[in-house]
Amino acid sequence: MFKREIYANDTFKITEYNNIFTIEFEYPNPLILESLIKTHIIPGAASLDDYKTIKFKANKVQTFIQYQEEQKRIKGSPKLKTNDGAYMVSTLTAQLNYLIAIKSHAILDYNKKNILVINDNKFVCIHSDLLTEIENDQMLISCPFTETEFFVSPEMLKIKELPSYVHYKAAYFSLGCLIIYALLGDTEFYDIYLKEREIDKMTAYFKNHAIKDTKIFWLLSRCLVEDPLKRSIIYL
Repeated sequence: MFKREIYANDTFKITEYNNIFTIEFEYPNPLILESLIKTHIIPGAASLDDYKTIKFKANKVQTFIQYQEEQKRIKGSPKLKTNDGAYMVSTLTAQLNYLIAIKSHAILDYNKKNILVINDNKFVCIHSDLLTEIENDQMLISCPFTETEFFVSPEMLKIKELPSYVHYKAAYFSLGCLIIYALLGDTEFYDIYLKEREIDKMTAYFKNHAIKDTKIFWLLSRCLVEDPLKRSIIYL
């Protein structure tokens, strides 16, 4: 059996040989790799000393985009079912909580392009251009960005000059939007938010979803509060 390439871009590539998957990064990525290894989100995963490579055993590894395409072929829709949404919430929040609590960093730029799906039930952020250090609950934004590169929080939309600071809970908002997108299968809710700049109109899109009054629903509701100080990411 030969090593085969699963995916590659300018940042990382994924190869597989005999159910051993290898992710090789262009540059060292210690925080992301530690957030996957130390949390045991990927059991048995190991990294080389240079933090540019992680290896682990799995049955399947896909980018989130590949996963959506597969779901559409099989089920006729890219939308995640509620139980798959629960898997997504569980692993992504575990990863983010580790980065915040242990490493004093947070991911501000959740989008479908930086998510991997392992064995159809582990969703992880594999790369972030805005994995930023937290100091006194604030994060420095020094790189330009657009509103459509990722799911952008209200406070980031208000940035008029760089560098600027935002509360680290901007990450909660971005993650919450990613999960809503995965459940709904489109970005119409986010497009309305960008146009109207009103969170209530955006959240109305998922209030009639099957997740209504579930743990995921209340977590998303807490992630999408206007005031970042009042946001939380507790999965009860």
